Amino acid sequence: MLLMNTNPVPEENHKHAVCFGILAIILSMGVGRFAFTPLLPIMQNSLGFGEDVAGTLAGANYLGYLIGALLCPFLLTQPHRVLFYRSCLVLMFFSLITMPMVDNYLMWGGLRFFAGVSSAGIFILASSSILNVLAYKKKTELFGLMYSGVGLGIILTGVLIHTMQMQFSWQQIWTALALISLVLIIPCYGYALPITKAVEPTQHIAQANFPLNILYIAYFMEGLGYSVAATFLVRMVSLTQGLEDIANFTWIIVGIAGIPSTILWSHYAKRNTLTKAIMLAFLIQAIGLMLPALWNTRWAVIGCAICFGGTFIAIVNLTLALGREIKPQQSQKIISKLTIFFGIGQIIGPVIAGIVAQKTQTYAIAFATSSLVVLIGAGLIYLGQKKGQVLKPETC
Repeated sequence: MLLMNTNPVPEENHKHAVCFGILAIILSMGVGRFAFTPLLPIMQNSLGFGEDVAGTLAGANYLGYLIGALLCPFLLTQPHRVLFYRSCLVLMFFSLITMPMVDNYLMWGGLRFFAGVSSAGIFILASSSILNVLAYKKKTELFGLMYSGVGLGIILTGVLIHTMQMQFSWQQIWTALALISLVLIIPCYGYALPITKAVEPTQHIAQANFPLNILYIAYFMEGLGYSVAATFLVRMVSLTQGLEDIANFTWIIVGIAGIPSTILWSHYAKRNTLTKAIMLAFLIQAIGLMLPALWNTRWAVIGCAICFGGTFIAIVNLTLALGREIKPQQSQKIISKLTIFFGIGQIIGPVIAGIVAQKTQTYAIAFATSSLVVLIGAGLIYLGQKKGQVLKPETC
């Protein structure tokens, strides 16, 4: 979420902006990025490729997302931003509709890379533009509502794939996802990223005295740890004897838990502090990731889905909010760096987890390790809180 310097256009309707923001996030996150998670086991069962290949394909998508995120700050003019945004919409459809047409791992990796680039372009440009609209209209309480699109997108694709998997091939499911994306792309394409008066994230003294280097490393740990569940949760459940029937259901639970998470965590942060909220979210996520590593039960994987879905979107929102609070006048630079650290972590995570799972024939070690990584991140937030001081934020 990178805020751009723009000119005032006060007549933009904030309700329309939020609606388009939700559609853009459903498209970029729910379809373009996270639909791969429940579809991955179906492809593996049909084609027989291993966990190491699956991890590499996921890493290619996250690499594309990082590249797309890095390109966005260089789009300094409105025409360039709109051109890149609309190009990403077209690229998204291309990356989805082409997946069932090829049967080469390298080409799949390339398509997942392009899907990552387009996801980043759509998500960052649409959401940053709409965040500016909401800030200009003094409707910042709608931030969390817009990010509910992540959970809605996960539910949409999870239900679709669960419904289709018994009677349709993986190729047909990819085609269905492409057609759904087209339905979302049409209204999103007509939305020209409204320009509004640039609003500083905080127009007062800095609310946080938190060591940035510690925040960068903690956010890297989150990217490294969360990406394992974001890629392999459904696959892990599908390989667990007696739990195969709820594999896709667990991913739908992730989406359900994710819908209210940003609103609830932002409310908690306002009543306490950003660092307390981030640290608690890290701890809950770490507990959730450890559950299926310790117990092969329905309650363990459902608990994992709830803990994971209820935290991973909020952690992103809260961490970027903390970055803005630390140095309000350099917020774009700090958010860019945070995105880089997080992006590198989420590229490495699924690749290593896939290799470990391939060698050990279980995801227990990968999930336990990711839990410990996120727990280290929580410890770093605690350490940073002791070194600095964070007041209650005005907005998250």
